[in-house]
Amino acid sequence: ESKALIIPTGYSPNADGTNDAFVIEGLLEYSNVSLEIFNRWGNRVYVSSDYKNDWNGSGGNGEILADDIYYFILKLDDGTAFNGYVALKRKAS
Repeated sequence: ESKALIIPTGYSPNADGTNDAFVIEGLLEYSNVSLEIFNRWGNRVYVSSDYKNDWNGSGGNGEILADDIYYFILKLDDGTAFNGYVALKRKAS
């Protein structure tokens, strides 16, 4: 029986100790989960073939990504795929 995943629609990787990573509840029940993150122009800015709830708003080569809406594709080892968006916002408005 697979556990339901709860995928957040936003997070704030500003090192304040709260909501600093893209944490998908229930994810650690699975192994070999892949996560791809794309910017609004469709460029892939982050990829992990074994995602462990550790994306902190940096791109694949460590650059700090701008506050914006990003799109994700999450694939489980059983072939199930999820896609959607996540708002990355470091600063309070």
